[in-house]
Amino acid sequence: MLLVVQRPGEGGDPVTSGSDPDGPADGRGLTERQLSVAACLLGPMSIARHVAVVERLCGSDLPEEGVAADRDAAPGRCGPGWRAAELLGSCPDGDPGLAAEAADECEHEREALAQRLTARWGEPQRVGLQGALIRAAEAGEEIPEPWGRLCEDLTDVHLWWTGDRWLALGVSHHGLEPPHALLAVVTTEDPP
Repeated sequence: MLLVVQRPGEGGDPVTSGSDPDGPADGRGLTERQLSVAACLLGPMSIARHVAVVERLCGSDLPEEGVAADRDAAPGRCGPGWRAAELLGSCPDGDPGLAAEAADECEHEREALAQRLTARWGEPQRVGLQGALIRAAEAGEEIPEPWGRLCEDLTDVHLWWTGDRWLALGVSHHGLEPPHALLAVVTTEDPP
């Protein structure tokens, strides 16, 4: 499984290449053994890094009204009253087995991170977003951003009220097709 691993201070460069003579002949990425070792070594570090990103999101200023939504803004996407960051993402691959494994890894990371965030903000609400997506499609209801975009990408979120804004944590599945992503979103907009 090829996952994007960001080093602190770097812009999210995927760890997908190396000069290991035992690595994949096509040069696409790390061997399964290397990935397994990296996962064991980076597991606790990745949760700490996720917590740091979430804390930065929660403490950051949110763009004001009139600012055009920017899907490519560093460290993630943003728009009026909201900001998002991709905490973990899988690389696209055509293998359905790897896609399911990547989705499971994102879910596992979400649950581990949710445990850490629960210690800070209490038990999260688990909110399904499919109902809002159906209402938008069938009844033409306008779902405010960022929830409109999230409804298209996420089936559900873990949701905390952090004092002055919502923090949503979810996994983008896009069906069973990669790429999958663990997303954190902060917003002042109430959930639909």
